[in-house]
Amino acid sequence: MDEMNFTETENRIYEEILKNVKQHKKKTVVQIAEKVDVAPSYVIKVAKKLGYSGLNEMWYSLSGIYTDSVSVSLDDFDLMEKNLLDVHVQILCDMLINYRNERIIVNSIGDSDYVGTYLLDKLWHRGFNAMPYKSQLLDQARCLKPGMLIAINESGVVLLEQCLKARKHNYNIVSITSNRNSPLACNSHLTIELRNKKSNFYNYNPNFFTAYVLIFIEILFARYDEEIEKYYKENEEI
Repeated sequence: MDEMNFTETENRIYEEILKNVKQHKKKTVVQIAEKVDVAPSYVIKVAKKLGYSGLNEMWYSLSGIYTDSVSVSLDDFDLMEKNLLDVHVQILCDMLINYRNERIIVNSIGDSDYVGTYLLDKLWHRGFNAMPYKSQLLDQARCLKPGMLIAINESGVVLLEQCLKARKHNYNIVSITSNRNSPLACNSHLTIELRNKKSNFYNYNPNFFTAYVLIFIEILFARYDEEIEKYYKENEEI
């Protein structure tokens, strides 16, 4: 930092701040001052000499330069058994391609309503005839070609009645749940089981089911976009 005309003390302060940034350790002005054995005002002086309003701005600015981005693998999320994730994504992707011109109904409840709406938006964006569940939609199905119903329910119990009604109208049922042995799952043509953790009175565990559904949807449509492009290219050549 010679071009800044730093003194030896100021250089030591700067190096201490930079070391903390690289080690992902955010320290206060007082902590840095004690480490370098100077008054706290000297730490602030160094930050301002570099054009920052204070230590906080300097720390975050340097973090953006010297901190490597965190690499995240899908395996870190532990959505489901490792060998099943790709299989289920591909099966549902193929089903979406087959039903791209048919009605797709999305049924969700509770916290899953958030991801149900998100799934609908993804489908609409790609031109699907998708809509949220309403009982009368299935009544209309008598005079329409059967479509697909995607039910999102963590317990796999609450949406059973709607699932059975859809089956009666020859809809293909896809359930996204945390229990493959639930009534909903047992009455589905395809079950996507995503792991979750249940809390009890004595022990709270964060429940990632809704987040896992969002992740699964992202993986699914990344695959779908690739596959549908291949599908249209292959059919153009025929």
